[in-house]
Amino acid sequence: MASHEIDRRMHFMGLGRPSAGYSAISGLLRRSIPAALAAFYDRVRAEPETRRFFRDEGHVAAASNAQQRHWDAIIEGRADEDYAASVRTIGRVHARIGLEPRWYIGGYSILLAHLTRAIIERPRKLFANRREHDRITAEAVAELNQRVMLDMDLAISIYL
Repeated sequence: MASHEIDRRMHFMGLGRPSAGYSAISGLLRRSIPAALAAFYDRVRAEPETRRFFRDEGHVAAASNAQQRHWDAIIEGRADEDYAASVRTIGRVHARIGLEPRWYIGGYSILLAHLTRAIIERPRKLFANRREHDRITAEAVAELNQRVMLDMDLAISIYL
């Protein structure tokens, strides 16, 4: 997947550079990723059909570290060649191991739910305007959903 193809998909979705609201919560999202990944891998370990994709805890740790880097790119709104290469790698690995889309989509739903809750439940800043807080929340949640769906589309397109 070349970066120009990513650009075409982003254009269709109305995505460009991260919005002000999304950028305002990017630090919160970065801080929330480790706990979201931990929740995801707890679920993977508990499900025999997904646990079988990992040899041992070292394999889980390596996958989690790679996902941390990839999610950092999603949060930053990157659409460069490094991001495109990461998406290609993810898609090829999923194809090689025979990961069904239901597990990939289900995993993303766990991560997305965790990150969405982090945005919605964040405290309002002292003396902050409630309407502005709510606007940033809505903008950030909507854009996070779009960026996650874009990433999912790109990776699944590689291996389907």
